[in-house]
Amino acid sequence: MGTRRELFASLVERVYAGVASEVEVGDAGRPLVALLMRYCQRVVAHPNLAAYVLSDLSLMSDELTTLTERVRVQLRERGVPEAELETALGVIIDYTHGFAFSAGASRPSPLSLDHFERGLGWLLDR
Repeated sequence: MGTRRELFASLVERVYAGVASEVEVGDAGRPLVALLMRYCQRVVAHPNLAAYVLSDLSLMSDELTTLTERVRVQLRERGVPEAELETALGVIIDYTHGFAFSAGASRPSPLSLDHFERGLGWLLDR
């Protein structure tokens, strides 16, 4: 029997397994959107776990750290200036969590991943 922290770390590993993996060929041209949609889907399905991770960042798995770095790289590739990179990353992460927590708060949710994708597109086009 493990500790509470070990239990949550194990849940994080399982829920977010593969979330940072390379995007599929069909997603070429929009890898940033594909990565964020995959992550958003997991947070919508498990909002309480995501909130718990955000309250204890020591639970960030290697997969989530890799995802964050891949999003950062994609933002650079989209031409976000280095001086604005962490701000852009924070805004996109906050938008993703805000949407996912809202969508996951009620079942069935009136929000869909299509809504998320449209909002993300609007943000990225700015």
